[in-house]
Amino acid sequence: MDKRTLAWVLAAVVFAVFVYLISPILTPFIAAFLLAYVGNPLVSWVESKGPSRTVSVLIGYCVLILVTALIALTLWPIIHDQFTRLLEKAPAYLERIRAWAQSIMGPLMTQTDPAAQAQDDLVKAAQKVLPKNGDAVAKTVETITESGGIVLAGIVNLFLIPVIAFYFLRDWQRLSNGFRELIPPGNRTLVTDLLDQVNRVLLAFMKGQGLVMLCLGAMYSIGLMLIGLQFSLIIGVIAGLLSFVPYLGTAVGVLIASITFLMQTGDLIDLWLVFVVFGVGQFVEGNILTPKLVGDQIDLHPVVVIFAVLAGGQLFGFIGILLALPIAAVIWVVAKRIRKEFSSSA
Repeated sequence: MDKRTLAWVLAAVVFAVFVYLISPILTPFIAAFLLAYVGNPLVSWVESKGPSRTVSVLIGYCVLILVTALIALTLWPIIHDQFTRLLEKAPAYLERIRAWAQSIMGPLMTQTDPAAQAQDDLVKAAQKVLPKNGDAVAKTVETITESGGIVLAGIVNLFLIPVIAFYFLRDWQRLSNGFRELIPPGNRTLVTDLLDQVNRVLLAFMKGQGLVMLCLGAMYSIGLMLIGLQFSLIIGVIAGLLSFVPYLGTAVGVLIASITFLMQTGDLIDLWLVFVVFGVGQFVEGNILTPKLVGDQIDLHPVVVIFAVLAGGQLFGFIGILLALPIAAVIWVVAKRIRKEFSSSA
């Protein structure tokens, strides 16, 4: 290994360690970069029509705000109605779950007087809590403080993301050129070609996967509504959003929909309707939506996709989950290019 290669390897290791150490503050920057990355084609298209880059970014922001507002105004009455009904029916659902659990666990419970048992439990709980009331108060204050800090950090990030994304978008070309100049001249053509290929794959994948999630959310919501399930829109949206991980959206959707169906009807016989809705959705996704909209853009095995998402979540939390598939796609594209180079030189 020559000195230049060793220097690049050491630089990559140092950079990875640095990113890991400052990962708690990277959330708004990563989210802003993703927003800028997705919005750059639109901004570049607007810029090609005549406006300056800054004006084009502002137009892009206005379009995003307008589309978001239209979606919110369209869906808000339905979502609000379903959440209101969910809050109204929650006590009855909880009581039904309690009765169901008691009917199963009842024979296993010892025959004791409920009042005496409750009194004994209360005394034991008081004996445990009272000597440590100071610790309890301290832990309560600590929890409230930590919760307040988390909420404050979330609010700050919410305002920071669009601001940072604006600067990313405005200076996108300059940042891209600066990054390309860091590449050694001898490898610049190869690396630039590889980056362009990765860029095409990522944009096509993100666009296709977004359309798949949108279609699945609509299909699940309509299907659950047709079988008479309450809160069908909420469940369908959740299942659609989670479908970026293979089978996760279907598994979570079936679980939530089945529980809701049982709480609503109390009938196990007609539960097959829920499985039909998600089975049809899974079939359409695997045989129509994903092949047509995503195709072989990433060409990763589902096991690799699941591993990448879990590894990303373990290392970097929610942001790691979002970045897992794009990073896996980049690694796969690079690996295929390296294999091609070795095959051609052999």
